[in-house]
Amino acid sequence: MHKGLKKGIAVLAAAVLFCGSAPVDIYAANTVTISTRKDFLRFAKNCTLDSWSAGKTVVLTADIDLGRVNFSPIPIFGGTFEGNGHTISGLNLEQDGSQLGLFRYVAEGGVVKNLKVEGNVTPGGSRSSIGGIVGENNGTITGCSFDGTVEGKDTVGGIVGKNKGEVRECSASGEIHGELAKTTAFWQNVGMRRMSIPNTRKKSRSFPTLIQMRRQFWKNTEFQRRTPSAAI
Repeated sequence: MHKGLKKGIAVLAAAVLFCGSAPVDIYAANTVTISTRKDFLRFAKNCTLDSWSAGKTVVLTADIDLGRVNFSPIPIFGGTFEGNGHTISGLNLEQDGSQLGLFRYVAEGGVVKNLKVEGNVTPGGSRSSIGGIVGENNGTITGCSFDGTVEGKDTVGGIVGKNKGEVRECSASGEIHGELAKTTAFWQNVGMRRMSIPNTRKKSRSFPTLIQMRRQFWKNTEFQRRTPSAAI
């Protein structure tokens, strides 16, 4: 065999071996797999650039504990986040600001689904558009749940603070606190109107329980009764 050909084959074989042994960058393709807290924090940092998540599918393959971590909310997400029924626990957001939740913004076309979140979102400062999972939603949130405490001045919700998109088949439990008269907590369903629960006090108050909200919703609406599919 020609010496040049032998050398070429050897170089090719070495390259194949190197690629097989080199670590795979989970962010190199359009599917991102998150299995550790380190993966999740790296993902959150990458979402600082609003175009980074567009067209990507992020798959959570394990529960993530954010306890004892200085975590900042995911700035903006425009891809598909598949929670696979896993739980992100230990969320604790106390910084000043608005549009706060696990995700600050979900962009138009963005999807967050099948995700459970546990923790507290109790910021200071302006505290507008505060949600357990999303501060401001322009996309779709489906099959998600939040358990914990959410506090803000206005536009506060267990799942989403300010909703301009779609929320369905979600639930929230725990406590929701708001201060201003414009603060709303409502059940939203496709084709149904938004219900506001006004604040009748000057001081901070807690919203009604989820059971009370359900009863009030069906009392006020003229639509045919059916099980609410989303809690915001």
